[in-house]
Amino acid sequence: MKITKLGSIEISTDLMLAPMMDVTTPTYVLLCKHYGGVGLYTMPMVFINQIAQAPKTIRPIAEFVEKYRPSGVQICGSGRSPEITLKAVEILNSYNFDFLDINCGCPARRTCSSGGGVSLMRSHRFQDLRNLIHTTIKTSNKPVSVKIRLGWDSTDGLKDIVKLINDEGASFLTIHGRLGNQKYSGKVNLDLMRKIKSWSDIPVVGNGDVIDALSYRLMKKKTNVDAIMIGRGSQGYPSIFSDILDSLNKKDFTQSLTECSHYYGEWRNKVTHINTLDNIQDYIRELLSIIEDLGQYWNNERYKLKELRRNAIWMLKGLNNSRKTKSTIGRSKSLSDLLDYIFNGKLEEDLKNVKK
Repeated sequence: MKITKLGSIEISTDLMLAPMMDVTTPTYVLLCKHYGGVGLYTMPMVFINQIAQAPKTIRPIAEFVEKYRPSGVQICGSGRSPEITLKAVEILNSYNFDFLDINCGCPARRTCSSGGGVSLMRSHRFQDLRNLIHTTIKTSNKPVSVKIRLGWDSTDGLKDIVKLINDEGASFLTIHGRLGNQKYSGKVNLDLMRKIKSWSDIPVVGNGDVIDALSYRLMKKKTNVDAIMIGRGSQGYPSIFSDILDSLNKKDFTQSLTECSHYYGEWRNKVTHINTLDNIQDYIRELLSIIEDLGQYWNNERYKLKELRRNAIWMLKGLNNSRKTKSTIGRSKSLSDLLDYIFNGKLEEDLKNVKK
């Protein structure tokens, strides 16, 4: 696959790992990168107030993105205090990573109640949005991107927001193709994403509902976006990026857009990748190895248990009647209990009673 350019940033593939809170951890990033295909990743949002008031707390993440590049850090703020934004961005300027992303798309209640995320796309918040984008871009010594949705509860004002992001000098724009009040229900609006691409003079990254090569191909063809960001589709399936690239490189990958469209509309009722016991064990071994190599901030029993437990649960996606198996993993009290369950025949026995 040819080099993709997002402003001044060049990436080896057009596939990006999304910044997902409590998902895109350093270990998760390295797990996906281990299997290949990830052109760029962004660490999940850090609140501007936290950076400004307790800068030492962001050091683990900042040092991680310095070491594993190309990389980005996502910030979240309300835009109501430009001086706090200025201070936070100046702190981030002291670290060496590739770009800074502004979160204007998260629909989580905590994020929106603080004045950040997709609440910035409400019609009466336009000045706050402008303040946040303007101050960040003016202050940052790195390229700045902005992630948005289609709007808060309607698409009113969306074109003006896209124009603002372009006019303020953002390097690229990421669009999740749902409204804020949809959260993750329904389907992404590919037609509107195509319009956004046509409105924008800067590169556009598409996000939402890409789970395999077919859905990737449809989003690219229907929207003309420059790159695609994958989030939930990677949970339990860290090799999705390399698998998409492998599929696209096969000569027999000739599905028509009509076939892709039908499939894409039904994707929520489908799981295209179901892990075997060998898959799960390989993923867990790699995760454990990654954590042990990460060093002081991460290599401890509590973090290992938390990371391995939730990743193992995600890896059961697509298996019907797996509630007992997920519950057993979730109740593991120690790392040794969890590893014993996964590797010493107990998980294998439980999976025999699980239907695909």
